[in-house]
Amino acid sequence: MFAQPWAWLGLAGLAVPVAIHLLSRQQAVRLAFPSLRFIDPSDLNAVSRKNLTDIPLLIVRLLLIAAVVAAIAGPRWGEASGPAVVAAIRVIDRTTVAPHPPPEAAAPAATTIEGASLRAGLDAAAAALALKSGARQIVLVSRFPIGALSDADLARVPAGIGVRFERAPDRPQPLPAGMTIVGEGGATRTEMTWPAQRRAPQPAIVVLAGPEQAAAEAMRDAVLTVAPAPADADVRVTFVFPGAPEAARLRDSLAPINAPWMFDASRPLLTDPAAASVRVGADAGALVVLLDSPPSDVVSASRMAAVAGALAALDPAARREPATIGDAQLTAWTREPADAPARGGEPQGRPLWAAALGLLALETWMRRRAD
Repeated sequence: MFAQPWAWLGLAGLAVPVAIHLLSRQQAVRLAFPSLRFIDPSDLNAVSRKNLTDIPLLIVRLLLIAAVVAAIAGPRWGEASGPAVVAAIRVIDRTTVAPHPPPEAAAPAATTIEGASLRAGLDAAAAALALKSGARQIVLVSRFPIGALSDADLARVPAGIGVRFERAPDRPQPLPAGMTIVGEGGATRTEMTWPAQRRAPQPAIVVLAGPEQAAAEAMRDAVLTVAPAPADADVRVTFVFPGAPEAARLRDSLAPINAPWMFDASRPLLTDPAAASVRVGADAGALVVLLDSPPSDVVSASRMAAVAGALAALDPAARREPATIGDAQLTAWTREPADAPARGGEPQGRPLWAAALGLLALETWMRRRAD
């Protein structure tokens, strides 16, 4: 490995001293003779020399040029300092992953990004790793509910950055109200405290209408008398009317629906061409419907009645089992990190420069001695 491999083009300069030695003219040695009559006239013809002369000096000059070129190229000897590691960032979806994952699911990583949006964490990790060199990888940890990721999200990850998926185990279900576990290890017992009065169940349909809140609640009560929705803590639909203060925030922060019951409950709106302007999404585990008509409009009542009827027909098991992205799709999205380019240690040009200076001194002494 060389820091400046282009410097080896300087080896073309080796032809210069060879040419100088070929073109150099030799000085004739003068010998005194008392008479030329004893010398054969044929030996007096001029002979042009085409052979190299001063071979030792030529070798020193060639070595000098080669040492200078090699020093400029900067060879790297030995291995790079520090072990070759993969720069990894773990993105943990805290909406589906418990705060303390089990040890077998944890792996060492340089950085961890935690949040409620797997898509935002993926973009942040890709942007951070794009500034790094070598092998890079993003590890996504989640239950991967439907809608959490798409092909477009994975396409935004720069080429060469690996992507790996770790499906987290299900969150432990909370204990029923009033039930506690006392003790540690094998000496544990379960205690149950029965409340004196049960709280009223949370309504399945919540309305947000701002100044028209009273009219919206009256419309909801009227709709529920015709299409009663089940009162279930796991199922909640929030209808947001245009005048609600929360409308702007929810319009910008809605996540894709990610549970089977949400798809079933919103199917009447998703399949109705007249409701194309109605936005449907998820927020904090609730199905959110952003209406474009006020509570006084009969269209709002008909759309709420359609959703309430779909809620009443839900299978209770489907309300609690969120749909997740299949393993086949996660495998198709998985990519290995590109291999880090091999590199040696630091450039070792100083010994070569010292050798070049020594050869220069030797060349000067040999040239002066020949003169």
